[in-house]
Amino acid sequence: MQIHPIEAWDLLDALARGSDAVLGGYGSPWRQPRHALGLLLGREEPPTEDADRWAWMRNPLPPAAEGPDYSALRRALRLSDADLMATGGSFDRLRPPDRARVRRLFPRFLEQSNPFIRHIVLRTREYLETTIDPESGEPFLKPVEVRLHGERDEDAIALPPFLEDAYHLAEAFCGLLAERANAGFFRTLLLRRVGSTIEAGRRTVEKLLTEWATLDEDEDDEDTLSQLRTLTSAERALLQRFLKALRQTRNATPNTGSCVRCYSSRAGASSAASSSASISIRSSGSPTSSPRRSPRKRSAFTRALGVPGSCTKVSSPLPRVS
Repeated sequence: MQIHPIEAWDLLDALARGSDAVLGGYGSPWRQPRHALGLLLGREEPPTEDADRWAWMRNPLPPAAEGPDYSALRRALRLSDADLMATGGSFDRLRPPDRARVRRLFPRFLEQSNPFIRHIVLRTREYLETTIDPESGEPFLKPVEVRLHGERDEDAIALPPFLEDAYHLAEAFCGLLAERANAGFFRTLLLRRVGSTIEAGRRTVEKLLTEWATLDEDEDDEDTLSQLRTLTSAERALLQRFLKALRQTRNATPNTGSCVRCYSSRAGASSAASSSASISIRSSGSPTSSPRRSPRKRSAFTRALGVPGSCTKVSSPLPRVS
């Protein structure tokens, strides 16, 4: 699971294809993601009737190994572990002590024995990268070293004046918006996108000005959006100034240069390593210069950024990107 709990349900649903042991069989409430996730995440109130509690517990019914209570319930219904679920009318066959057991057990079932807990195993990246698989003798996940650029204050990319002005206009708009609604959502939206690329900032502002209904459907903060069906004249004026500032610039986005330098330094280091290796493996004679080759073709990456062909070859050392 990466972002949303529904991803966990999707994985269980895939695992449950052809097996009722995961989410239960036909009619199981665990096969209804909205209700299942709502119950587990506290968005829906737990059932108060014992028969309704039993409906969540019985399909699928945890095996006897889950605890003595489940073992007792299975014995009462004469179910073996091969029986993945109890029938719909099984609650009527439970005696009062067993019904009381269902009532007492249900909160613990939700916390410890629901299908999500029973079939999802937590494995952190550290565990996967450091634990050796006994079959292969290698880590379960091959470590991937990542060097990040921009984690330190001194690595921050300064905004050029034209983009800084637009940034301040976005902040002013959010300040006006905060006077009548929660503006934290829009502040994050605008400032992150204008700091990403000029095009992303421009498209976001155009949506706010002309496609408000579309933005309402696309974004997730429904409580905030419900208060902002229209813009005030002052808010609209600021957004129009913001959009004008973005449209007037013809310069490249400031992080473009950083991307090119990072890419070029990696390409230069890789090229130097390859040349060194080709010389060291010569079996006889002295190293000689390689035949002249035609200029390298520009990569799709540099073409997309509009970088001149001469920039694809590094002729002078560049600072190391950490």
